[in-house]
Amino acid sequence: MSEIINNMQASNSDILAADLSKGYGYENSRGSKIDLHEFMERNFRSDMSMTEFARASGRSLSTFKRDFKKMSPLSPERWLTDRRLRASYDMLARGLRVSDVCFDVGFKNVSHFSAIFKKKFGCTPGEVRKANKNKN
Repeated sequence: MSEIINNMQASNSDILAADLSKGYGYENSRGSKIDLHEFMERNFRSDMSMTEFARASGRSLSTFKRDFKKMSPLSPERWLTDRRLRASYDMLARGLRVSDVCFDVGFKNVSHFSAIFKKKFGCTPGEVRKANKNKN
């Protein structure tokens, strides 16, 4: 992450253009902010704090939150959790292991992941995996 931030701060436009092609960096070739929704969709699995997401998108934390509010009725933290949970449901439905899915979508703790998954979907991640495994 520090390499990304260091690259963002570089004045060399070639570095910024290269970073953008990878999904991070803060300005496009015309010098405007990158699309926040697209940036978040590409990077929701990343292990970054909101401050790091803000900096990586070329915004201060307050500007990031203000711009995010225009994009979603959810706070950035809630949006991130919800997006990770939706991605995890799809992966579990394909029969992937719960622990693999948990870490792949950006959660750090399987028990926390399982608890918030059950709260959102009304069933455990294992139940989703098992139900869809039986269909195949």
